[in-house]
Amino acid sequence: MSATDAAGQSSESFTENFTVIPPVESEAQITIWRTQVWYEDGEEVQVTGQVGHTYLETCTVTMFYDSGDEILPDAISFDGTSGFFSLFLGELQGSVNGTAQSDCGLFTESTASIFFQVSPLDEQVIDQDGDGIPDEEDDCADGASFSSSPTTDYDADGCYDISEDLDDDNDGVGDPIDSCPKGQTGWQSTPANDHDGDGCRDIDEDDDDDGDGIADSEDRCPGSPYGWTSNFVSDYDRDGCRDSDSDSDDDDDGIIDGLDSCPKGVIGWFPDASNDRDSDGCRDSDEDTDDDNDSVPDTNDTCPETLPAFPVNEFGCAPYEWDSDSDGVMDDTDLCDGTPLGLMVNEQGCADLDGDGVFANVDQCPDSQDRWTADTVGCTVIQYPVPWDTGPYSINPMGRVGPMTIATTSGTWQIQNAWDGNSTYLFIFNYKSSSYMSSLWGQNVGNLLAATPDNTHIFFGSYDSDYANDIAGMESRVNNWLNAQSQEKRESWNGRIRYVDQRAGEASGSINGVINDWNAFYYAIDRFQRWRQIGSLFDWQTQSCCYRLDYIANEPAMFNKEFEVEKRREDPAITTVDVFVGERHSGGWGGGYTTKTSALLPDAATMATFNTLEVFLEHSCSEHKDRYGIDDDGDGSADRYAGCHEWDYLHYLKICDEDNSSVCGTEFVRYITTYGREGRWITDISPLLWMVKNGGNRSFTYQGANGGWLNVTLMFSTWGDDGLRPTHGEKAFSGGDFNSDYNNESKYDRRYDVNTSTQWDKVEIAAIVTGHGFGQDPNNCAEFCNHEHKFSMNGRDVTHDFPEAGNSSVGSDRQGCQKSVGDGTVANQKGSWPYGRAGWCPGLDVAPWLHDITDWVNWAGQNEILYQGLWNGQQYSETSNNPNIRTLVWVIYYENTSTVGASFVEVGQPNEGLSMIDEPTQLGSNEPTSTVGIATRDENN
Repeated sequence: MSATDAAGQSSESFTENFTVIPPVESEAQITIWRTQVWYEDGEEVQVTGQVGHTYLETCTVTMFYDSGDEILPDAISFDGTSGFFSLFLGELQGSVNGTAQSDCGLFTESTASIFFQVSPLDEQVIDQDGDGIPDEEDDCADGASFSSSPTTDYDADGCYDISEDLDDDNDGVGDPIDSCPKGQTGWQSTPANDHDGDGCRDIDEDDDDDGDGIADSEDRCPGSPYGWTSNFVSDYDRDGCRDSDSDSDDDDDGIIDGLDSCPKGVIGWFPDASNDRDSDGCRDSDEDTDDDNDSVPDTNDTCPETLPAFPVNEFGCAPYEWDSDSDGVMDDTDLCDGTPLGLMVNEQGCADLDGDGVFANVDQCPDSQDRWTADTVGCTVIQYPVPWDTGPYSINPMGRVGPMTIATTSGTWQIQNAWDGNSTYLFIFNYKSSSYMSSLWGQNVGNLLAATPDNTHIFFGSYDSDYANDIAGMESRVNNWLNAQSQEKRESWNGRIRYVDQRAGEASGSINGVINDWNAFYYAIDRFQRWRQIGSLFDWQTQSCCYRLDYIANEPAMFNKEFEVEKRREDPAITTVDVFVGERHSGGWGGGYTTKTSALLPDAATMATFNTLEVFLEHSCSEHKDRYGIDDDGDGSADRYAGCHEWDYLHYLKICDEDNSSVCGTEFVRYITTYGREGRWITDISPLLWMVKNGGNRSFTYQGANGGWLNVTLMFSTWGDDGLRPTHGEKAFSGGDFNSDYNNESKYDRRYDVNTSTQWDKVEIAAIVTGHGFGQDPNNCAEFCNHEHKFSMNGRDVTHDFPEAGNSSVGSDRQGCQKSVGDGTVANQKGSWPYGRAGWCPGLDVAPWLHDITDWVNWAGQNEILYQGLWNGQQYSETSNNPNIRTLVWVIYYENTSTVGASFVEVGQPNEGLSMIDEPTQLGSNEPTSTVGIATRDENN
């Protein structure tokens, strides 16, 4: 069906099925009061009767003689309201036979006929009361004097209806109780033909056969027991079926009363999925307060049309209706509940939560770090455990740990069986003969536990014969601390603390060999299954006295960072170029200061695909040992040293000019070496990709006074590619002595004109700044003061500073570098490594500081950057020449397609010096042989 308006525009069409059921109408019926009619000579003959039908107004009456002649319509009188008719035959001669016929029907036509005879009287008929009914047929032969007719003597029994006849239609039901007192004649009321005994013949007169007040046409139980009346109490739906015993659906809604939650509900509707969703017999629109029968009222039900039998949440919604994490996938098919808002999901409702390209329903490592390549199951190389290595084994530092068996209070422990490839291990053994170790053992163990990473296992033991007392005391202290922690913290330590239930030296296997060889109080194992030394625990905040048990926790924190550093080269998305491979750097201040090599880079086309350049450096020491003293003459003091270098010096990886490999003055990466330990670092120098964009063979030098074995690898990759590439760079500024002349423009270049010869897509400042020298001016600059480096242009400015180094109102953070162990600072060095410094830490690379100044540039005007070195926001007024700031500032230019060449400039030379301290770490030593020693050294090459 559709509708069309006056303009001929049609609406959308729709289709609806319906059924037309014609009304029920009775068959036509016809009755003649007396089918044998007698007349006297000269008398006009009249035949009377009645027609019965549902729609009397549609009926017609005709009459035919046997001869076939039809009387004229004018001779027929028919009342379409009562059905009474009269046939006026006039004066007749002799006997005639006739047939009266009725034709009725509004929707369905039907015909009825009746035969009658008309005869003259052959003999005198006795009629005492003169009513026209012979006495032999007159039930009231001597009754009232009247003329019998259908109006006076309906049943032609000779009894005057008004006064004599108690049953006018002679059906056996007295007129007072006869609902049809002038009904059909020629029948007797019985239960079979008049169910309710009301004098109305069921078949053609009674429209309520059982007399319950409901017409048969609407009566579902037309033959129900007689004697009751339908009303809203006895027959709620007025269907003619008594609710108490005949009606199984009192409200006629199609739901039997036993299943109907509203058995006497709204009348006149039929339940379907649209109006009674839960088929409970209560109409949703006005009766049912819980349309879907989910026990959540409609007023609180967000999903009021839930299908049956589905569990729902507190909002009344089934899993197929509810999207609890609003990701567009319903809960019944959502394999990943709780997806954060705004993330794109797949058909299973799972997002790539960690940005590794693998959806969560597949991702076995859902917390992958950025800039690591995930495999098909979402895991990166740093998320897979390191398998147990079956050897060969070694007891040397960095040697492979072999099998071992240790008796603990919780049972026998074997590392080869417990190895999970993710954990690190600490072994701490008391020795009461050493006041140093006894002091450590007695410190607050809670500080150690609180600082220890959650993948570290700790073994407490003792070298002493009464080891049981030592470990029992330690266990009590550990438990006291744990009991004061949250449940989550306590559970995190389950299975990670053990107490060695034997003298430490009696443990067997690899641990026994290391104890006998190293003769130390504590040992460690890293994630690569390597034996590791634990460095100095000296508390530099005290300057002279103390050691800290909790500093042991710095080691596993460093191991975890080193794990990422050493695994980086295994990432499949990284292209590696080895520059130095196990090469010895002699060090010193002479010819060994510089080590040169060359490496073959990918071609220019390949280099153009990279947007990231990282540099791996491992600077390792002789025997992989921390610096240690050797007592040649047995006097208890060190006569010479072995293992690692002593001082924290500036070191550099420099790149030689592309067109002249003998010129190698361009700083590529800057490092500060450790006090007496080896280290491993990765430095992101992506802004300097322009220096190597042409690829091919390039030369490099490593410069520094500390000797060691070098492994250097360039790592090229592409992450989050926005198409930008650093294609050009210009050296803008260098540093100098930090005093009142630092900003003197007659002495230093402090202004730089931005190159606007090309409409660059991005312009960036890349600054490498480290402050050196201390104790020579009131502010302890430039190593331990927060000098500020301000860059200004076109009304915009930005400042690079070092708050951990302190200023006039805030002292330097004495734990500033210790706090950066997780970022790569080598832990527990043998000098004042924990102090916060200006732009650097001992045992750490110096990463470039970057700031995007693209929106500072006025492409149609002048663009001059002003650089200033400040103290407390002001020009520095001190005059000492000792504080020095090593500053190298590049302005880097980016574009999507590069054809611009790069220029290279020379940078400054190193100068550094710091302090050292010795401490006892072996069983043969007791107290420190010296306290803090401060020294400075000028580096010149």
